[in-house]
Amino acid sequence: MQDIFQVGNAHFAFAPETSAQFVDGGMQFELHTLPVAFDKALHAPAFQPDDVDNPSEGTIAPRFGTYGPFFFYDKTDEAHRVVQEPQTRPATFDFRLYERGFAWDRFQGEVTLTPSLVVIRGVMKAYSGDGADSVAIHVRKAFEPGEVMLKPHTYTSLAEAAEVPPERVQRLLIAQPWERGTPKFDAFPPEILRFSRLEFLSLQFAYPEYAPFTALPDAFCALGELKELFIRNSSIAQLPEDFGALAQLEVLSMEHGKLERLPDSICKLARLQRLLLNGNALERLPECIGDLPALRLLAVEKNPFVSLPASLKKIE
Repeated sequence: MQDIFQVGNAHFAFAPETSAQFVDGGMQFELHTLPVAFDKALHAPAFQPDDVDNPSEGTIAPRFGTYGPFFFYDKTDEAHRVVQEPQTRPATFDFRLYERGFAWDRFQGEVTLTPSLVVIRGVMKAYSGDGADSVAIHVRKAFEPGEVMLKPHTYTSLAEAAEVPPERVQRLLIAQPWERGTPKFDAFPPEILRFSRLEFLSLQFAYPEYAPFTALPDAFCALGELKELFIRNSSIAQLPEDFGALAQLEVLSMEHGKLERLPDSICKLARLQRLLLNGNALERLPECIGDLPALRLLAVEKNPFVSLPASLKKIE
């Protein structure tokens, strides 16, 4: 497969320092080109020969790279990612692309990544102005395959998660848009209970009135591999009495909601390290809360407490 570094009608040759590095199971790359003399007819206005990123006066040498290593995810059992720039919410935060040597400094397009190939297709535009002017980009560089680590993919909707076998879904993030007309969650989504291997669940509601259900179903406690639970802006007033059955839980964050009480069984969560309950309707905490052996962070601001358990002083 032929390597390509094309900007508009201008073609560039890759420099020897072009490389891909594989660090701690992640990948990063540097795509450098050999300097060429600036030709206004061919290279303007996408390049400026006096730009600080150019190698010497009167020459240009565009390049792309990443800000540190990124990781591949296991949605397809293959190390393969496609990233749209600019990234939409929720963004792929561990992938950051930089560009050097261009007069226009905003890339828009698609980046396809594998352990042996990088493909960049899109356009370069300017941050200032209306963005009407642009120049096409097509970059393709093959590398010797490197060893990478597949991390669990974060599914960002129930529809996306439904496309794969339920046991593959280990991370699920549902973020309700802060927009007028956003559909409400009138009940806890029962489809979530299909994902028996779920380790991370984040339900980010726009406002409590957009998620008016007041309790989690008892069957929620069967998600025995759950390690992190984040629920924000919900109307949930209480948790199931058997919530302590979530023996692997390390993080429980239920902030800015209507939580009124915690079940005593929460004190069975021997692995719980972070308990974040700011901005709820709690008047009391279970007396045994300070006996949680792994607890390192307890955040309970903006609750109408009438008393606090004496065991809190045991939390080192």
